[in-house]
Amino acid sequence: MAAKEKILGILADEPSPQALNSALRYLAKCWANLFENTLIAQERPTLKSGPSAGMIYNVAASEGCRVPHLLGCYKKTLEPIIETITAAASTLIINIGCTEGYYAVGLARNLPNTIVWTRDADKIASENCMALAATNHVDGCVKVGAY
Repeated sequence: MAAKEKILGILADEPSPQALNSALRYLAKCWANLFENTLIAQERPTLKSGPSAGMIYNVAASEGCRVPHLLGCYKKTLEPIIETITAAASTLIINIGCTEGYYAVGLARNLPNTIVWTRDADKIASENCMALAATNHVDGCVKVGAY
């Protein structure tokens, strides 16, 4: 019921495009949270497809909701680049702006003989990256620099 009250509160004043936009944005966030919770309830928060399929993704997304991450379609256009990096099998990868570690941990899982050095200016993002690496048992391969 809280969502209904929030939307009615947003729309309580004089009707305007801005108010409608705010209400629709809030409703979209509610829908995304419901969808995310449904995905997680079906099985633990594991990526369903993409180059990092099988990765446990139990941290908050730095951008938007976790649904695209969990489905494996987050930034789908970067998949060929990730596949090229994986095929090169370098012994060192540097990931600047690692956010919560989606790519750093995914690469470390796919390249067990590779060290992935990461850094993010945001303390919470860096902490999430370390937690994600530990959850996926690649914390020895993912080195998170100071923020």
